[in-house]
Amino acid sequence: MGPDKTTILSEVLDRIPVAAAVAVDFVRPWLQHYGVWVLAAGLFGETFLFTGFVIPGFALLFTSGYLIADGAFSPLPTLLAAWGGAICGDQGGYWLGYLLGNRLLAKRQRLVERLRGMLEREGPWLLLLYHYVPEFRTIFPAVIGSSRFNLRRWMLFDTVGVFIWVVAILTLGYTAHGVLLAGGLVSRLFSIFTFLVILFITWRIYLAISRREPVTAAS
Repeated sequence: MGPDKTTILSEVLDRIPVAAAVAVDFVRPWLQHYGVWVLAAGLFGETFLFTGFVIPGFALLFTSGYLIADGAFSPLPTLLAAWGGAICGDQGGYWLGYLLGNRLLAKRQRLVERLRGMLEREGPWLLLLYHYVPEFRTIFPAVIGSSRFNLRRWMLFDTVGVFIWVVAILTLGYTAHGVLLAGGLVSRLFSIFTFLVILFITWRIYLAISRREPVTAAS
């Protein structure tokens, strides 16, 4: 008579945490040495190479925040790498749009016109908030450049907006670690509260920006 299926399943389930721990320990040295560079490159490519349509910066930042809490990443280098990579990508996207204009954006013309209309109505304050909508974030710097938006104002508002966005999503990932793995009841409750507050604010900003409609010409 063969082994009981329930026993086999129980043994497999018991080994999953061990296997997960081994996997984390295996990649931890690589993450500690190269992880922040991968993060910076990913956020740079999101708006300069339009890789955000495949790997959103939100996912990279959230994971990095989780890894900070887990001890795999150091907080300050991660923050600086994310901030610097995102800013450089945004500035690169701006100049791509400035130099190539509609030739670069021809395949997403409807979205481009929508973003230009939103910018016309909302003004530079939109530059502080567009990062929370993945589709907008990937293409908006190029739209700004193709619209010949004032470079100094763009750099000022985008730099501040990127910093706020990076800190918010890193913190979201950090508190997610506490929600799952915090030891004490108070620590876990605090992590849950902080996670939900940041998630709610981020979601409200996402809805407020993504549902905006462009201005229409007066009849």
